[in-house]
Amino acid sequence: IRLDGADNRSLPGYELRRSIGYAIQGHGLFPHRTVAQNIATVPVLLGWDAARTKRRVDELMTLYQLDPQAFGPRYPHELSGGQQQRVGVARALAAEPNVLLMD
Repeated sequence: IRLDGADNRSLPGYELRRSIGYAIQGHGLFPHRTVAQNIATVPVLLGWDAARTKRRVDELMTLYQLDPQAFGPRYPHELSGGQQQRVGVARALAAEPNVLLMD
């Protein structure tokens, strides 16, 4: 498999993982983290600065019709199943991956 023209076997594992987003069938959200924190997970792990991370989280929440002020501080158990799914997809897209795998 080639990603952006490179054979994926030639890429270091960490680099390959950073270029792939993954949304699982069950939302897979961290129950002890807010919606905004869940979406920000990968950008934070990648060392994005706080302002860039917040902009991306707000952008994705707005895209998926989840008002950042209303839904950002909520926890997964406070959302409907459909809202949880949207948060899971937003989290998978947060770090702007080249590939999105969906289970």
